[in-house]
Amino acid sequence: MNQKFTAEIIKIGINYCIIAPDKVVAALLRQANKRAGPVLVKGHVNRTELKTNLVRYAGEWRVYLNEIVRNDAEVTAGDSANLSLRFDPIPRMPPLPDLFRQALAKNQEAKTAWRLLPSEKRRLIVEEINSKASIARQKNAVTATMQMLLERHARSKARVKQKT
Repeated sequence: MNQKFTAEIIKIGINYCIIAPDKVVAALLRQANKRAGPVLVKGHVNRTELKTNLVRYAGEWRVYLNEIVRNDAEVTAGDSANLSLRFDPIPRMPPLPDLFRQALAKNQEAKTAWRLLPSEKRRLIVEEINSKASIARQKNAVTATMQMLLERHARSKARVKQKT
């Protein structure tokens, strides 16, 4: 059930995206069995493969286009692009390793910092921990990640304190 449409690529700040038409959004939400986003989607931009999210931001439903996709599709801001999108039911986040899940459960500050990380950063961290062949290496990776999260949390608290 591909949703096909043509849209202009716009640049908002440093991000390139297209604004999805209402009927496309409605169809993708139906496919995902959701009332609200974000919705995992896959498809094509000018025959270039795309895996991204349909997200609502500032009242508009957007599909963001990263640099690799834009370069492969040979498009930039101001260009018109042909899009074909459909709901992607396959989750993109690998499973959290048990060691890491247990460590987060024991430390609320690290858990808060983890939730504030962008999803792509979380995915990369989980993939790195999962790539460790031995338990000892996984423990080392979890320890290093927990330390990084606690440092981020401490910096965040310090910034908030400075503002008050």
